[in-house]
Amino acid sequence: MGRFAVAKDSGISTLTLFKRLMALAVKPIVEDKYSYMIAEIDSKLLKVMKVLGFGTRQIGKSIDYLTSETVPVCSSKRGIMGFFSKYGELCKAA
Repeated sequence: MGRFAVAKDSGISTLTLFKRLMALAVKPIVEDKYSYMIAEIDSKLLKVMKVLGFGTRQIGKSIDYLTSETVPVCSSKRGIMGFFSKYGELCKAA
């Protein structure tokens, strides 16, 4: 997921939108027995994801892209379930 912007007067919480987008992104991994997530994630975003319940493992050296540290990580279904068990319901239509 890249950057996104939401108008202040839209009435949509950016945190809720982020959680929904992340839940939708990992849903296919959760639904498949053998799937894994492999991603490059901004180090600041990775901290947020850990707080939200993602369990990840770093799989390589971080790289600076445009002054932002980017970390290669992977996660199994088990690592994602901490997040998905809390926020998977956001995949349902509003």
